[in-house]
Amino acid sequence: GSGSKVDDIKQLIKDGKVVDNNIISSLDDNTQVIFRNDTGNNAHQIKPKGYFDKVDHYNVEIQTKTKAGKWKSKWSFHIIFDEKGNIIDTFD
Repeated sequence: GSGSKVDDIKQLIKDGKVVDNNIISSLDDNTQVIFRNDTGNNAHQIKPKGYFDKVDHYNVEIQTKTKAGKWKSKWSFHIIFDEKGNIIDTFD
């Protein structure tokens, strides 16, 4: 068997390329997933969801390549957590 979905995600993270606060994993030539650590100095506001102050969070984003060869976000999932690491909100 192929293992669990969590194992698949762990493998994507392990195989990814670290670029600044991102881990970027290629799914195929036209699709990539980005695991972003938006904590500390990388934290920012998410005004549409009511976070008007900088908020520590993780972001998982799937991007596809356009015909022009640029990456475009297709799906972006945010995980908000408190100072103890407990998840307190999620949204896409």
